[in-house]
Amino acid sequence: MDVPGLLNQMGVPQGARLLVGGSTHAGEEALLAEIFLRLKSSFPELFLVIAPRHFERGKEVGRELEARGVRFIYRSVMSANTRYPLGRRTASF
Repeated sequence: MDVPGLLNQMGVPQGARLLVGGSTHAGEEALLAEIFLRLKSSFPELFLVIAPRHFERGKEVGRELEARGVRFIYRSVMSANTRYPLGRRTASF
């Protein structure tokens, strides 16, 4: 997998700092979102990447992020031709 290419597709600028939550369980995404929002004021180039342990929880995770005002994209809706403008989103999973 071309991780730099994927991040570029998602609009993450090269060299941006990443906060990654991998194999997360229910409740952990909300904590990550809260931490992310606090850190974002000090690190404006910070992006959040969440990979839930169970992909079927995607909509639930999306609701957690929306409730906190975190703009995000679902990786599952991206294709090889998808390109988001740099810096427009702050999270993906």
